Amino acid sequence: MFSTLQTTIDLPLAHAFQGAGSAWLTELMQWISLVFSPGVLMISALFITLYFWEHHDRHWGTKIFYLISGNVFILILKELWGRPRPDPTAVSVRVHEYGFSFPSGHAIAVVLFAAVVLLTLRHLHRPSYRVAWWVLAALVLLVGWSRLYLGVHWFSDVVGGYLVAGAWIAVCVVGIWPTLDRSIQHINAPRL
Repeated sequence: MFSTLQTTIDLPLAHAFQGAGSAWLTELMQWISLVFSPGVLMISALFITLYFWEHHDRHWGTKIFYLISGNVFILILKELWGRPRPDPTAVSVRVHEYGFSFPSGHAIAVVLFAAVVLLTLRHLHRPSYRVAWWVLAALVLLVGWSRLYLGVHWFSDVVGGYLVAGAWIAVCVVGIWPTLDRSIQHINAPRL
């Protein structure tokens, strides 16, 4: 499955995203990949969750916790698929990373982080919320580009990460959160 995808889509797009490259761009992309790595984003999202639990709304804190728990899929799916990282003979690998390639953990983590931030900012007025949405969308794309530029992922790895995160968000919104809402209502219901 991956070999056909790799030759028809991934390889031409890898060359397009990587371009000629430069020292300053490589350094910038390394910085983006470090600052927006799954570990850093998960810790940031956990702090947001703890803030909600302590200061505002335990219910939303719990919802955010379920959302960021989707990062567990990174490890499970990488092991299931076992897709190797891009080969230095095929693309310019500017940073060497270890482990499997599909799906991109950075892509999953940044989409889930963006969802957490948007949930946190849900009370903003519409124009401000829209600006936040666009800034986060740009961040998601920038992180994906950094992974392609550095040669540590194929295009399909990044898109696969976006799709996995989107699927987990859908599972949370459609499946887990309504059940959580019903259980909270049941707990808070007056007893006769």
